[in-house]
Amino acid sequence: MPHASDEYRALTDGVGSCDLSDFVRIEMAGRDAVSFLHNLCTQDLKRLNPGEGCEAFITNVQGKIVGHLVVLRPKEGLVLLAVPGDTGRLIGHLDRYCIREDVQFIDRSSTWGIGMVAGAASGTCLTRLVGALPADCYDHRQLTPPFVGAFVARVAWGGPAAFVIYGDREAVASLAAQVTSAGGVQCSREALDVLRIEQGWPWYGRDMTDQNLPQEIGRDARAISFTKGCYLGQETVARIDARGHVNWHLVGVCFDGDELPAADLPLENANTVVGRVTSAVHSPRAGGPLAWAYVRRGFETPGTRLQSTVGPATVVRLPIGGCLSEA
Repeated sequence: MPHASDEYRALTDGVGSCDLSDFVRIEMAGRDAVSFLHNLCTQDLKRLNPGEGCEAFITNVQGKIVGHLVVLRPKEGLVLLAVPGDTGRLIGHLDRYCIREDVQFIDRSSTWGIGMVAGAASGTCLTRLVGALPADCYDHRQLTPPFVGAFVARVAWGGPAAFVIYGDREAVASLAAQVTSAGGVQCSREALDVLRIEQGWPWYGRDMTDQNLPQEIGRDARAISFTKGCYLGQETVARIDARGHVNWHLVGVCFDGDELPAADLPLENANTVVGRVTSAVHSPRAGGPLAWAYVRRGFETPGTRLQSTVGPATVVRLPIGGCLSEA
């Protein structure tokens, strides 16, 4: 088994692969799939062409986050990818609003495989195996023989050279095996966790829940359209946009010491609790513990100093290239 540091180096500087078999993968079929989800999420899905995708929040009637998804638009229908969670909960939420629309929600957990390939050399490796790769984030295409039934999509959570392979289980497994044979390193979820926090990718269920508002997550430019018109929860999102702020912000926090902060660790300023950690890792790029945390409005600016029981910390901008340069 490779050492954790070897796995990290593979995912950043070489070729690393991760099994994502516990990730949510839902296929939406039917002629109304795009217009239906467009009316339930924060992104403008109608602008997507086949082969394109985007990041989106699904919100409830109060404007709170029900899901944080990558939405891909193939030739027909939609594909929804999300971090480990309750597939049934998401399908149940969507199905609740399906009345007469021609939409079917298909849980692909048992029929589709899914994995990620990332690292500076991953593009070269995959190109040799499958041909041309998608150029822009969330663009995707179907693979040709011998990987019929599999798709490749460029994604944001693993750095500038990160790709998700999904689709037919045997085809995905075959490609993963060839990546390993070509020198790719099989990496653990722990290594992926380091990478995704360094790259500024929060996970639903850990760094956001149904108690959070979309603008608290700081992904407005990536996941929210403020011009698309009405959708479930849009009134709240628009009101926050007009007001110009939320009371809490999800930010990166770099700790001075070596002790890893636990989830829910309080963060203080002037002996007043102003935030709490959601998830944390030992980050090579940060040179120490790096965390996601919620902080009160006024303490979200990079460079803001905070205190905790595991030592001082600094708010940083993610993705991170190093604590000092980002502060």
